[in-house]
Amino acid sequence: MSKEQPLVLIAEDDRVVSGLLERLLKRDGYQVLVAEGGARACELAVAHVPDVILLDLGLPGGDGASVCRQLRIDLRTQDIPIVVVTGDVSKASLASTLDMGADDYVTKPFDPEELVARVRAALRSKRRLDDLKIRNESLAEMAFVDELTGLYNRRRMLERLEEEHNRARRFGYPVACLFLDVDHFKQVNDTHGHGSGDELLHEVATILRGCVRIYDVACRYGGEELVVILPQTTVEQGEFVAERIRATIEAMTGTLGKIKATVSIGVSEYPRTASSAQDLVVQADAAMYQAKRAGRNQVVCFDPSISPAPGQSL
Repeated sequence: MSKEQPLVLIAEDDRVVSGLLERLLKRDGYQVLVAEGGARACELAVAHVPDVILLDLGLPGGDGASVCRQLRIDLRTQDIPIVVVTGDVSKASLASTLDMGADDYVTKPFDPEELVARVRAALRSKRRLDDLKIRNESLAEMAFVDELTGLYNRRRMLERLEEEHNRARRFGYPVACLFLDVDHFKQVNDTHGHGSGDELLHEVATILRGCVRIYDVACRYGGEELVVILPQTTVEQGEFVAERIRATIEAMTGTLGKIKATVSIGVSEYPRTASSAQDLVVQADAAMYQAKRAGRNQVVCFDPSISPAPGQSL
């Protein structure tokens, strides 16, 4: 169903009333769904996520109060504005209606123009809430993203590392980790200036994003060190990805003229050698240092005989 026009779900068992409501709302430019019972109202709310729900408290198959509570508990429907339509005008009943999670109410018999006006008000409130959530999500994303590279920052990497490790442990699949370090990066800064070093890191990060899957997690660990978390990936598969990244960076021409960039990459895997999320990064880091010692610009997979570098930790 198209969401170009706002969608209203009418949960009303009286067909005369629901017919009147449907005509009023369609006249005002809304799309309309009608449910005659509580269970059906919940099903339609989950399936279509309407913009507003008009809820009669006297529904069969689950009274309106229990439907309202269920909609508020479900994460998929908890933010949908609910306007209760009720014949009980007592203060206690109306207070209870709002306490159960409704946003507004209209009493029967209702004035058609007032009802449509309340639907419009509920829709405005929802749009403001949606805009606020988008802004908050954008701010949260900014807090997790490294400004220079556009990759996730170390804080976000540690969170996602734990998430992927826990998921892998629960479902029994491997997770690979790549630890990358740009070779001779200090020399780039000393010779060409920190601006060129920043530009080089940005270009390496761009290549990195292009070489991994959309659900892989690419991060700036710190300085010129980058980390990639590869869910459902063995160390052999991780080595293949790492080699693709290494070769692509080595071959890049970019915008930096005479600067030639290479990277050293270490690869580790849970559960083959790593037993924890921290082990994944520490072992990939140790393998990266082994690549440095072996001449740089290469990929090394972690081997238990490789000793971690002094002071390695998350």
